[in-house]
Amino acid sequence: MRHFKAVGKGKVKKEILKKAFMKLLPIKCSYLFVSMAYGIMMEDAGVTW
Repeated sequence: MRHFKAVGKGKVKKEILKKAFMKLLPIKCSYLFVSMAYGIMMEDAGVTW
């Protein structure tokens, strides 16, 4: 099931990666802030690493 027959493979791959990155960016940012909040809470609870 190929939709991009007329376009070069390199351009298609770059376009797909760009779209995937743009969709994943908000998810990555939310994981960053959740993990920071978890780290701060655990440090306040006295857990050290």
